Amino acid sequence: MIPTNQKPGSSRYYIWFPLLFSVVLVGGMLIGMKMQSIAPAVAIDKSEGELSDQSVGQGKIEELLRYIEAKYVDEVDREELIQEAIDNVLKNLDPHSSYIPANEVQEVNEHLDGNFDGIGVEFIILEDTVVVVAPLADGPSEAAGLLAGDKIVMIGDSVVAGQNLESRDIVDLLRGEKGSKVKVGIRRGAESKLRFFNITRDKIPMHSVDISMMLDNKTGYIKINRFSATTYEEFMKSFEELVTKKGMEDLVIDLRHNPGGYLQQATNILSQFFYEKTNCWCIRKAAR
Repeated sequence: MIPTNQKPGSSRYYIWFPLLFSVVLVGGMLIGMKMQSIAPAVAIDKSEGELSDQSVGQGKIEELLRYIEAKYVDEVDREELIQEAIDNVLKNLDPHSSYIPANEVQEVNEHLDGNFDGIGVEFIILEDTVVVVAPLADGPSEAAGLLAGDKIVMIGDSVVAGQNLESRDIVDLLRGEKGSKVKVGIRRGAESKLRFFNITRDKIPMHSVDISMMLDNKTGYIKINRFSATTYEEFMKSFEELVTKKGMEDLVIDLRHNPGGYLQQATNILSQFFYEKTNCWCIRKAAR
């Protein structure tokens, strides 16, 4: 039946309106789902109902990396880009802030934990030559006869001189399980022939207190090269010996060239000289 106030033919409008409405509604839902799927994910602070600044920042970085990988004209290394980004961020901080890549963490921990398995030698690379700085005291290299200034030419069957190797490459060749052997060929001074040493790897202790001595009748001197897991124990042993056996009253602590380490070890040492009081740290007088 057609309403009396409607013109003839307007019934088509009432017939098609529900169908058109359904099509528009479904289309809007599909468009909304599509936009949601391509939008970068960001976290919402439920308590504030606002976007988290940290999540927005992470979303921007992730979106940028994805865009570079998809659109950049050349192939890129994602991990290398992330590493460069981290390095640039740290450049804006103090010079003591640094990032340790995952492949270097084990080596760093070995030095901080106080020991590692190897031949016990310090070296530097001058141009393309590996030069022994010093064999570590009581280590396998010292026992075998290596001297400061020796040039390492071969390690095992590998020639390392003139190969433009990095320190990490040399360390990997020298390190090994305790009890295993490695053959090292060195050139000493102006000698034309190589000297070969068969060195048995052993547990190498990494002492963090280099020197403990008296500078005069009252003043002691302790040099700490790093804050490792054993630094506090080493320091206290040296400190007590200087007090009880040498009569030390004043102390110089030498931290030059100390790259840092475990913060707790440093605070444990400081606690021997300072005590916490309201709003300040005060000097603790030594018991006599």
